[in-house]
Amino acid sequence: MGLLAITTEYKGYKFRSRLEARWAVFFDALGIEWEYEVEGFVLPNGQKYLPDFWLPAMGSYAEVKPKLFTKKEYTKCSLLEHCCLLLDTNTPIVKNAYYCTKIFDEDCFSHYISGIDYGRVILEYSQFKKRLWFLFGESIKTYHLDIRPEILAKSARFEFGGIP
Repeated sequence: MGLLAITTEYKGYKFRSRLEARWAVFFDALGIEWEYEVEGFVLPNGQKYLPDFWLPAMGSYAEVKPKLFTKKEYTKCSLLEHCCLLLDTNTPIVKNAYYCTKIFDEDCFSHYISGIDYGRVILEYSQFKKRLWFLFGESIKTYHLDIRPEILAKSARFEFGGIP
């Protein structure tokens, strides 16, 4: 039996799950502009898909799941014209490097998801550069990461009208 999603209000949006709302708090704490469920698509394979978030400054979608993405879920994300962050944790975590389906650099060279650190992105550094920034085999352990956004997202008490 799966987890029951709790509809949650934050900043005038009605999120389909508490996890999505926590990611919105996390994005706010990092200064990452976001829009919730902006546009739905009919994908090239005929499936309909509504990504959870659009991150305008990064030109990326973001999809939230409390567990690893299934092959079917990943395929939907990968069929979007823009890249899509795969945020696959049960709470926002700063020290994670999240997978991204694809990105196009200045040379239009695309990088796809793999089992190693290639194709991963750290959100804190992405928002600093205002674009998706990949770890090309670098160790995330070498970076100092501010965990305040994570603490804020985890401690948000939506049932009492907002965040601490």
